Amino acid sequence: MRLLFSSAVIGALLAGSQMAEAQSRADLIEAFSGDWFIFDSARGTGSSACQLSLGTQPTAEDGPMPLSQRHCTAPLTDVAVWDVQQGQLVFVDEAGTPLAQLGGNQRRLTGNLAPDGEGVVVERANGDGSNLEIAQAVQKYRCFFLGVSSDCASEEDLKAPEFPQEAEQQTASIETLGNVVARSQPRRDSSQVGTIPGNTCIQVDQCLVASDGLWCRAGFGDTTAWIARNAVRQGEWPIITFRSDCTQDNE
Repeated sequence: MRLLFSSAVIGALLAGSQMAEAQSRADLIEAFSGDWFIFDSARGTGSSACQLSLGTQPTAEDGPMPLSQRHCTAPLTDVAVWDVQQGQLVFVDEAGTPLAQLGGNQRRLTGNLAPDGEGVVVERANGDGSNLEIAQAVQKYRCFFLGVSSDCASEEDLKAPEFPQEAEQQTASIETLGNVVARSQPRRDSSQVGTIPGNTCIQVDQCLVASDGLWCRAGFGDTTAWIARNAVRQGEWPIITFRSDCTQDNE
């Protein structure tokens, strides 16, 4: 298995351009307040998505802002306030412990949750726009194609990877269906850190669902990369870039 690196370097959390260019803390508070959602079912209760409402009035002078949540699971149930630190959003509990650090743009934030370091995608109600492009392409062709082929994906191809429940190292296998871009965060405007060749077997340690479909995380040495399963090839054809399980052993 080979990962072809670009010149980009992954950080644990990367702020998007809109956050980096904001001129003041007040600008960031104004831009990122309001309602956000996590569409992954593991972060919601029942059939409801986790909803996070970010307030604008500091709890004290220059202090953090209030944050309320609905239909969320731990650790997000403990979030009490949010703040802006070094151009990133931080969710904090009542004891002052950071529970999440997020970077991104005004429609999609990504980062990691404490204490386990699991990835999370936080979005506006309508997603970041890529979900609409994918939906329109699927409506036109009535299917997802398998990579660069003209074959439609089956229900089996579209299943999410299954993680063992009792194994010490909980990973699942996926197989790429063509050259796949690996990104530093589960966000399409995050930095590209490499390209994974087609027909490569990869072990992933987390998969989550966002508005634009499934994203899975893999480790390559000291590098962590996220791969989007759904894409629109050449601005036209809706495709899946990988499927669960592998037809060949890792090289």
